[in-house]
Amino acid sequence: MNKMGLNNIAMIMAPNLFLLHARSKEKLHLETELKKAESTSKIVTMLIHYQDSLWTVPSSFIAQLRHQYTVEAHRKADKSLLSKFSRKKEKTEDKYKKLPNNDQLESQDVVIKVQAPHLTKSSALVQLDNSTTAADVVDKFKCENGELTRENSTIGEVETSAGHVYRNPNNAHYAHDTDYLFEVGGNIAERCLDPRTKMMELYHVNPTAEWVIKSRKYR
Repeated sequence: MNKMGLNNIAMIMAPNLFLLHARSKEKLHLETELKKAESTSKIVTMLIHYQDSLWTVPSSFIAQLRHQYTVEAHRKADKSLLSKFSRKKEKTEDKYKKLPNNDQLESQDVVIKVQAPHLTKSSALVQLDNSTTAADVVDKFKCENGELTRENSTIGEVETSAGHVYRNPNNAHYAHDTDYLFEVGGNIAERCLDPRTKMMELYHVNPTAEWVIKSRKYR
């Protein structure tokens, strides 16, 4: 077991990140070296302590990406409409432009379909409320006692009345801590969601997205 503290780790990492060069090939004074070592180790300590904040993408940047994808999707849709007849044009406009507004979304029960191609429960319908997080969605794909106690001899896909689809229960695979929920499509390409993400709020931002659980060893 590693019993080193944060300060010890910072002292070891600092020289590898911040190289000290002496002027005119003269050796630095011992006191100067100690001061520089102390200052660089403090920087590394802060980098480690605030690593979650440093690796968090600002919401304003995500909003800019969503805007770019939305504009590009509308541009492609408008371009394709020019070469089609009016009836096809109306159908395409309905497909790309007539998305439900926030009032419509808030007035109805929100149920999303979550896919997990690499797991035994390959898909499931999940009803959202204001407190549902991305971690709650992934938890529904983790092993529970009695989850697959029905006919264990069943091979292939079996859809239950709750909208869950199971695949090959005899060789069951469940979600682990390395599995995360991904937001795919809609007004963004693909993004791994923080487990604390509020799913209802995100659904209102990107109602046409697909929701997929994938394995990821490193966050």
